[in-house]
Amino acid sequence: MNLRTSCRNQAHGVMAEQGVVVPMSDLFGAGGAALLDGLPLPADHAARVRALRAVTDTLDQQLTLLNREMVPRLTDDVGYHAIQKIGGIGPALTAVFVTEDPQLGKAVPYGIYDLAANTGWVDVGTDHDTAAFAVASIRRWCPKARRRRWTRAGT
Repeated sequence: MNLRTSCRNQAHGVMAEQGVVVPMSDLFGAGGAALLDGLPLPADHAARVRALRAVTDTLDQQLTLLNREMVPRLTDDVGYHAIQKIGGIGPALTAVFVTEDPQLGKAVPYGIYDLAANTGWVDVGTDHDTAAFAVASIRRWCPKARRRRWTRAGT
């Protein structure tokens, strides 16, 4: 999902760089596509936007296929429906959380939230030892949180 979001953000970046005001919330929806089709962008920027749209379209098609295949299998899964209530988590990511791999077992999400900084981290693994997994999650999260704070402080 991060690649899809990155492509969308890059397209918005190209629009901002060219001074294009995007009047709709979904640049990749029907209205956004019409806007993008009619823009007189420089050749290099137009090529970049075309490439980003192609990647996003391909990812959207794959997500649609995954949703079509996985969602019917999970209609009776209580965990699936519970995770779907969390905003911003779509059917495909929810399926990743609740689907069990025969060799690895079920994915287990753990979250860390820093109230003071209003930041968080969600880690997914297969280790059911809560303490060990929590320590590993914190070890991965702390350096990233520090880098973000230092980057913001330097700007």
